Amino acid sequence: MKLLKGWKCETVGDLCDFSNGHGFGPHNWSEVGFPIIRIQNLNGESDFNYFNGKADADWLVEPGTLLFAWAGTRGVSFGPKIWNGPTGVLNQHIYRVHPRQDVNKDWLYLALRDVTERIERKAHGFKATLLHVGKSDITRQVIDVPPLPEQRKIAEILGAW
Repeated sequence: MKLLKGWKCETVGDLCDFSNGHGFGPHNWSEVGFPIIRIQNLNGESDFNYFNGKADADWLVEPGTLLFAWAGTRGVSFGPKIWNGPTGVLNQHIYRVHPRQDVNKDWLYLALRDVTERIERKAHGFKATLLHVGKSDITRQVIDVPPLPEQRKIAEILGAW
């Protein structure tokens, strides 16, 4: 299929970087401190374990951060989410997504939802419902990328829906 003028065909890995959360275990849990953002919290679960230590800057997540759960249930917890909870620390099995400077975060979120559907369609066997993928399963996905002003407009229009 021919691309529209100004559009490019790129991989997810060309558009952004991913950094993984930390493996917080029961020995790290506390009653106070930073909420530990786990997969269930991406779906609105408000019960948190807490980390009361010195948080590495790579683990800290602010509201509005684009995340990608690379392990989870098809159609429920696997895939991209924009974090709307409190500032917290990121647990394992979740990537923080760092868009390139010329990539709109809200458009990338929508593109990653499409990528998620592709990955889910290919899942079979024991992976049909509980997905657990490697970074390359995400980053090698190819998508059509509009120029930045069009990304913003697409995200604005689809976000209103």
